[in-house]
Amino acid sequence: MMTLYRQELMKLFKKKSTICCGMILAAVAVLFAILARVKPVIFPAKTVFTANFEAQQFIVFFMVAAAATTITMEFQFGTIKHVLTQRYSRPLVLVSKWLVLLTYSLLLYIGSSLLAILLKVCLVNDKFAIFSRAKFWHDWLVSVVIFLIRGYCSVWCC
Repeated sequence: MMTLYRQELMKLFKKKSTICCGMILAAVAVLFAILARVKPVIFPAKTVFTANFEAQQFIVFFMVAAAATTITMEFQFGTIKHVLTQRYSRPLVLVSKWLVLLTYSLLLYIGSSLLAILLKVCLVNDKFAIFSRAKFWHDWLVSVVIFLIRGYCSVWCC
């Protein structure tokens, strides 16, 4: 199982689209952080930060695209025959793909959250205080966890 998991991780991170998605996510977050700094009336810094500078909305789309390409690439490059003729069963191959996508989505969510904290400190630190109030951290973490669960449900349950 670990071999399948490592193979699928390698396939995922060898694709250029995987790296591009992370870069687009970072660019969107930076763009909204700059907009929150320049136009605080239209883009309130506290609200935009709570949504990880609007990067969370893009993660769901990237996950749908990644899930679609993990299956279709096997057929496109003809590697599905090789994978299925190995000693692994079809359900085990599918579970390894799901675990890789789960890992990728966790990386995207954690990365966007860490980037949001970094952008808050660098660009919009004077707009509102988060380090002195525990309630804000609690509210932010709850919103991230709720979006994480909602994003998983929309990607995995549909």
